[in-house]
Amino acid sequence: MDMSLTILQDMSAPGNQNVENSSLKLKRLYYLEREMMRFMGGFLPEVATWSLKLLLPRHMWEDSLRAGQLRTRILEMRYPRKDVDKDHSPALQKLIQAISRCSNEREFIEGIYFAAKRNLCLAYEEYTAAIDPLDDAPTLEFIARFAPQIRDQILDMEQYYVQTYGELSQATNWQGIIQAYIDEIGGVFGSFESDNPIMEVLLNKPAYVIPEIPKRDPAFEQGVYMVYPQIPEKFVEKQVWFATIHANEMWAAEIAAQVLWEWDDMPWDFYMDCARWSYDETRHTAMGIRRLTSWGFTPGIDFPMVPEPFKALQGKSSLDKLALLHALELSAVGSKLDWIHIFETGGDSSTSQDIDFDWADESIHLLYGHKWVLHRLGGDLDLLEELKENALSYYEAWKSKVYPTWDYEPFKSRLSNRIQEIEKIQGVK
Repeated sequence: MDMSLTILQDMSAPGNQNVENSSLKLKRLYYLEREMMRFMGGFLPEVATWSLKLLLPRHMWEDSLRAGQLRTRILEMRYPRKDVDKDHSPALQKLIQAISRCSNEREFIEGIYFAAKRNLCLAYEEYTAAIDPLDDAPTLEFIARFAPQIRDQILDMEQYYVQTYGELSQATNWQGIIQAYIDEIGGVFGSFESDNPIMEVLLNKPAYVIPEIPKRDPAFEQGVYMVYPQIPEKFVEKQVWFATIHANEMWAAEIAAQVLWEWDDMPWDFYMDCARWSYDETRHTAMGIRRLTSWGFTPGIDFPMVPEPFKALQGKSSLDKLALLHALELSAVGSKLDWIHIFETGGDSSTSQDIDFDWADESIHLLYGHKWVLHRLGGDLDLLEELKENALSYYEAWKSKVYPTWDYEPFKSRLSNRIQEIEKIQGVK
């Protein structure tokens, strides 16, 4: 070929996508990641099935990290404009509204994972395939990892779905309705309008309302409160007692997740912090369950699983509940160092290690709680202290009323019998 012709062709070769088009596409991806993450948080208290409840906060946290990287890159590309959190696609806003009208756990999975997240993967792959690896190298560095990560999340949920509901091919009409709408608007990057009457009926359904008391697995036996009121004397009893506290920290994850959805007018950092906060508290829950199950105890059967603070503050606002979480974390930080010492010197380095990492997490959570409760109060420090004191007083009043009404049975006997078996194995007299 003539060299001059080659040069001419190269000099007139079209680009794949300019900064404006690229940033607009990234903004759509960011919006979907952010809003699906927020709704997953809002739906967490509605989830009863325990394995699903334990899984969702990790996915929420991963989603928040992807959204955060997208948001940062959009701001870089569109500088000095700062419109990343407004003027979103009406079609995608309608998609989130529709997904949030799901009626149960099954529809939640089908709408979020099998429709929206699958199409999100396709959009990431489309963007990555068209990217100029030199011009848009800062985006390519992170975005190439996103589709594989979401596919892993979908695989997690496919495995859960098959175990719980049967074959994937047996999905309900809900998945088809959400997918049909995505197809009609042309996918995540599409610009078409949809006049599907089914969607209009769907959007007229009542908006999702977070349950006043978070749900627990129907396989669990009912309990009134979380742990026996008195701190035990024997070392094995202390191990079980503290592990039961850890196993019940899902209530803290649910408070952080609830405000993630309910408060839609907060700075971006708030949503990042709450996603991490919720995941951390779920990890603490898993720590306690891991120890207890290794010692032969069954969650919800041998020890109760109770969202106690939600019961204590029933009828109070989400801000009251977040203030209670903040106040309880403040009061517990010092004692956790003592517990680390007790278990370390007693030879239980597994428990002390769990508490050590828990303590590291809580140190960050103290900043979250102070910052965001104060933000909701307009920066009024006196009002912050009053709110924490009131929340603690509600909680203590509830415990004073409820604790005398229940003897912790049948859990007390089951725990005692198993602890005696453990002590025999250990040779404790």
